[in-house]
Order: sequence, then structure tokens, then C-alpha cells
Amino acid sequence: MAAAIEDSALFREARGRGRVIVTEQPRIDLENYIASYVGPTRLYRYMHIASTSTFLALDALHAGIKEVKEGFNTAVYLQLVEMLAKVAPDDPLAEVDAEWMDDRIKMVKVLTDRLEGELKTYKNNMIKESIRMALEELGRHYMELNDYPSAIRSFTKMREHCTLPKHISEMTILLIQAYIHQGQWSSVMSNAQKVHQLSLGREEKARLSPVLDACIGLSQMQMRSYAAAARSFLAVDPAYIAVVRSDSNTGAGPSSAHNQGGLAASAGRHDFQRAILTPNDVALYGGLCALMGMDRAQLRAEVLSGGAPFRQFLELEPHLRRAITLFCGSKYAACLEILESFRPDWLCDVYMHDHVGQIIAHVREKSVVEFFQPFSCVTFDELARTFVPPPGVKIEDELVDMIQRGALPARIDLVDRLLIAPHTPPRQEIHAAALEMTPKYEHNLRLRLLRLNMIGAGLELKQPKGPHAVHVERPGVEHSVMADTQMVEGGDIYQPG
Repeated sequence: MAAAIEDSALFREARGRGRVIVTEQPRIDLENYIASYVGPTRLYRYMHIASTSTFLALDALHAGIKEVKEGFNTAVYLQLVEMLAKVAPDDPLAEVDAEWMDDRIKMVKVLTDRLEGELKTYKNNMIKESIRMALEELGRHYMELNDYPSAIRSFTKMREHCTLPKHISEMTILLIQAYIHQGQWSSVMSNAQKVHQLSLGREEKARLSPVLDACIGLSQMQMRSYAAAARSFLAVDPAYIAVVRSDSNTGAGPSSAHNQGGLAASAGRHDFQRAILTPNDVALYGGLCALMGMDRAQLRAEVLSGGAPFRQFLELEPHLRRAITLFCGSKYAACLEILESFRPDWLCDVYMHDHVGQIIAHVREKSVVEFFQPFSCVTFDELARTFVPPPGVKIEDELVDMIQRGALPARIDLVDRLLIAPHTPPRQEIHAAALEMTPKYEHNLRLRLLRLNMIGAGLELKQPKGPHAVHVERPGVEHSVMADTQMVEGGDIYQPG
């Protein structure tokens, strides 16, 4: 069955676009994985998994179609049905339910007209708070319908009707969610930084700061600034985890919005920690970005140490914590083995899919450099045993590529099949150090000569003996003068010069 799905039109088109396809069976349990999320992100993750994993494609499409038909998102429904038709044309769900489509389109029109009518009434009454809330409901409604440009326009109009900094922060968080779903990462970062600059209360700031740091980290990761993303994710307060635990204790489930009977009462009503990024996502993204952008000393101090706040996030992903621990312990082969074993799972993540290959490849390069550093030469066979190359790639070709890019300072002996560290003679090192020190030494000498010349010319200012006297010494002349003083406001005395 998996082989037939792998050869389906959906995955043939994906390969044609250069998309990485997962043909191995992932470790994730689809139902438990999706249960961690609420709102539109559930549907997007269903679609991503269906277009990535040949093993989970059918299950993801069936579950996605069943869930989307409980709501009003006709656009995503059509996309899911089209994908299923390419994977399993004979599946009963692969045909568009025209009756459901007509019914939902009518219901959406009625609800949209009602929300717009309420907004118009509130505008006529000129009540700012009512207008703000009506615009918020309308924006959430558009988000549920996958109409993010309209949602962004509604949320932006809320700004002139916000009377408190708290209202501005709530409006900006909604804008950030819409921009994340659209993939406008520069807008996500700029809006998150705006909220950081607001004058909020202590409790409100403590609640929003972890969310904003997670948003900035996600946008930096999507823009491939992995070191900066690691810093942002490491700055996320562990209170981010407590929000999800308290939400799960209240019994809020993924379908609670539909049970409440309100279309706009879905993703926007839930915490950001379930609507966009869960604490497990923060642990995964932050751990991998830190593994790529930090050295071993930084990882020990800022990620693995008991006092590091991010250590609490890593407890949620023990395999990733173990991989980082192995890397810091110079057990590079075991670290890379864990990363490779979880590659299929991470490829099924909607935000990590495009970065997994680059991150693991960079960690592999760092491991090779760290492994080779204590030795003067290492055989190719030893390197191949420690760092098993990908299928169809020779270890020497990989080393040549690293040397040409400047990632590995070494030379290759193809006759004896050795990787040799560059030998620098001690005399050359001493000469290089002397040449580096010469400009600094010359600069210091020039400053000393300048000082001696100034003293010889009588330009030195000595410490005054009296409270307001300045002694001026010139060659052949020595006298004491009262310094010109000027009283300034507050009674202080200003001595010019």
C-alpha cells in the first residue's frame, strides 16, 4: 500500500518540485500528535503530513477531511479532497460533497453579513470598545475561513479603537498569528518587537514575553538565522509550559469551539501555546538551532546546565537532550545516530521540514572538525567508521568539499588515504605573532612620545593646589592664576579647560 502511495500523482508532483519525501515509517502517533493543537493549525499540519509521509498520507487526509467538515473552511476542504484524489482516486471521500459545500457557503455568508452588520451598528453608536470587539470577532471569523488578508485588515483597524496597552498587545498577537499562517516572517518579527516596547503591567508582560520570544525565534529560524533563533528560543520562560498544562486540566479539546456554536470562537480563543507552537515545538526548534549555532561550552552552560531555564523544555524531548549531551561529551557518532533516527519525524513538522537537512548536515560538519582537532592525521577508514557517509557518497568527497569551503582546516593525502592537519613551523608562528604585535607596539610608542612632547612644550595641566586655582607652567615662567569660573544653576562651579 505504501509503495502504491509513493508512486501516486501527489508524491510524483512533490518530487518534481524538489520536496523531501519521507518513505520510512515515522515514530509519531498521528492522533496524539494533532491532539496537542487547536484551530486552523491542525488542518495545516494534516495537509503537511499528507504531502510528506507516504505511510501517514491516507490517515492524515481522512482525519483532515472529517475535521474540516465539522467547520466552515471550504477552501481547505477542497485542497484536502484534491490531495486525496491524487493519492487514492477510488476513495469515497475523494469526491467533493457538493451539498455540504452549498450549505456551508450559505452559512458563512449569513454569519459574515451578521458580523458586518453588527460592526456597522457599533460604528454608528461611536462606542470604541464595541467597535474593537466587533472587528476582533470579524477578524477571527476570516481567520477561520482561511481569508488571512481580510483578517489582517480587520485586526489592523482595531488599532485606532484600542484604549489600553493591553488591547494593543492582544490585537498584535492576533496579527502575529495571521502573519504566521501566511508565512510573512518579517512582519511577525516586527510586530513581536512592537509588543515588547509597550508599557504593560507586570502580569501581562510575564504572560506575553514567552509568546513573543517564541514568535521571534520561529521567524528567525524560518529566515535561517539559526544562532539568533537559538538565543530567542532559549530566552522563552518556562511559564510557557505551565499555560498548556493548565489549559489541558480545564478539559478544552480540539472540537470545543464547534461545541460552543460560534465560528469565531476557535483558534483565537485558545492560547498561543496550542494554536501555533506547543512547548514541545519550542524544545525541538530551540534544541536543534542551539546544536547548530553554539559550541560545546555554550551548550553546556546555556542549554544543559541545571540552572538553564531551557533545560525544562528539553525534558519534554529527552531524545534531543540526549543528542546534545552526547555532542558535548565528544560522542559524535551516537549523537548523529539519534539525529538521523528522528529525521523522518522532524520532516513531518510543518515548520522544521525545510531545515532538518541543513541542520543535521551542519552538526555533522561540526562533529568532524571537533573529532579531527586533537590529531595530526586520521585515516579515511577511521573517519568513515565514525561518521558513516550518506549512501552513494565517499568520505573523501565529503572531506574535499569541506576543505574547499573552508569548514575544515586540513590537507588530504590520497595515496595513503590520510586527512592531515596543516603543520605550522614554530618559527613561522613566532614571526606571525611578532608581526601582529608590531602595529600595537608602534601605536603605544607614538602615544608615549606625544605625551613627552606635550610636557616639554608646557602643555601639561597639573592638579590645582587651591580650591579654585590652576597652576600653569611654561618654560621659564611659573605663576598661579585664579581660574575663570562660572556659576551654573544649582550652585555648582564650572572650571573651563
